[in-house]
Amino acid sequence: MTSYTPYQPEVAQGCLQAVFEFQTMVARLAGLPVANASLYDGANALVEAVNLGAAASGRQTVWVSTGIQPHWRAVLRTFAAGTGHVVVDVPLENGVTRWPADVGGSAARCRVCW
Repeated sequence: MTSYTPYQPEVAQGCLQAVFEFQTMVARLAGLPVANASLYDGANALVEAVNLGAAASGRQTVWVSTGIQPHWRAVLRTFAAGTGHVVVDVPLENGVTRWPADVGGSAARCRVCW
């Protein structure tokens, strides 16, 4: 293993090891193939979830619930403009996301847990 930062590598490496162990545990407990725990805020987490899902599926279209905080979705659209992802808003119905029965072969299916 190598240090992540040029300063205090023993501290940085310990933090990275703790985050790695935590996200590994979350993935195993949730039955997910990937998990990421080292993010600063919800908008960043949303963008990274979309990036992971799109990379894993090889698809550029991403369906996002309008139940996700509007500012976070705005950040996602800003990043999507640079990555080429197509963001499709999925509306709420009685407070529940109304996912289409079939989103088609071009869309990445991602679930983000908050």
